[in-house]
Amino acid sequence: MKNYCVVLISLLFPILCNAQGNSVSNNKTKFDDASVSSLKKSAEQGDAEAQFELGEMYYNGYDVAQDYKQAFSWFKKSAEQGYAYAQRKLGVMYDRGQGVAQDYKQAFSWYKKSAEQGDAYAQLQLGGMYFNGKGVAKDDKQSSYWYNKAADHEDESAVQFLLAKMYYNGYDAVQDYKQAFYLFKKFAEEGFPEAQYILGQMYYLGQGVAQDFKQAFSWYKKLAEQEDAEAQCMLGQMYYLGQGVAQDEKEGIKWLQKAADQGEQNAINILKELNVAK
Repeated sequence: MKNYCVVLISLLFPILCNAQGNSVSNNKTKFDDASVSSLKKSAEQGDAEAQFELGEMYYNGYDVAQDYKQAFSWFKKSAEQGYAYAQRKLGVMYDRGQGVAQDYKQAFSWYKKSAEQGDAYAQLQLGGMYFNGKGVAKDDKQSSYWYNKAADHEDESAVQFLLAKMYYNGYDAVQDYKQAFYLFKKFAEEGFPEAQYILGQMYYLGQGVAQDFKQAFSWYKKLAEQEDAEAQCMLGQMYYLGQGVAQDEKEGIKWLQKAADQGEQNAINILKELNVAK
């Protein structure tokens, strides 16, 4: 996440950290616990789910030696039968050049087939291809359309959270703080720590919502009490400066020290500047 815990003496100039986080697909099929031999038997008999699952095993190296060419072959058999997960995975392999020559047009084509069947991850990838003009002419309207389709999948939390970060950071998507705020607020209210931090940040900076130090303070406090060092640093700053709370330098230093004790470098630097470091 971005870290806006700031050095007080240097005019509150933000110190940024790299965004983090990856989404993980969790496609459940009736063959999840099947052996390689039983999968192969079903796959060779033309079962699309078995073909997909066998492709996954070769793709990830589960119980077999990793083999992208074998994975591609089985995904393709499954995808040609219309199996959405396999269509998306085929798109991934064309996109990355895994087991096949990289081909963005083919990647786009397979992502689109999967996306049109409602696969949220494929919709997300399709939005990115329209946004970047990969395998298709750049089209921001189509990009937004598919990102919004992905966001509609309330059961796909990883997709929604990734989409929120994409809207927030503006990579592979049109930067849209209002959409990011809407999505992060849902996750924050469900107790997701990173979402709580970013929501506090958005209230603090007025991104996608009117600037509100009291709301920022509230969200940072929730997270700081869970021992999150970055939130403790921000809470300490806000107490010290009287932002969203009555000014209390002693309380501010207490929270900065808590963050510093966890190795939060910005808090350590602030305390040094204030000549109150241990």
